Amino acid sequence: MAAHWTGKWPGGRTVFVVDRMRHGRRYTIPLDVGSERQALAELALFERDPEGFATRGEAAEQRVVASVFVGADNVQRFLDHLKREKRTDRYRRNCRYYLSLWAEALAGRDLRQVTLQELKRVLACHPRTSQGSAAQAPPAPGSRAATRGAPGLRAAPPGSEPE
Repeated sequence: MAAHWTGKWPGGRTVFVVDRMRHGRRYTIPLDVGSERQALAELALFERDPEGFATRGEAAEQRVVASVFVGADNVQRFLDHLKREKRTDRYRRNCRYYLSLWAEALAGRDLRQVTLQELKRVLACHPRTSQGSAAQAPPAPGSRAATRGAPGLRAAPPGSEPE
């Protein structure tokens, strides 16, 4: 008969282990959980997909490795790609401008976790361009343009806006 441990003991804590045979393969996976309830939840995930199962710690590591950030290296790779695609200098400068705004506003955030609403808030704080022209002053209150545009538009200082 196999050993059966349960409860706390003076040398440490209880360790939950998935010990199952599935499709002719033996799985013995120690779980990084602190309660039986959490262990049962992990077991349910294992039962759903034994081959793809990852413990909470492994899943967290995978999320960090797969994270996507707007950083200097990613921006530069994207700008190099645009150059290879023969995009104009003006287009690349505008992309660099907006990516730098996003990099600053979303500093250290995984892009997979950023919502469209957050991106719209970031863009609403910066000048809007019209057909590639320089940023324009906000429309006059009550005009048709004022009712169509995003609230809070403002003109940027000269030289800071995209072309």
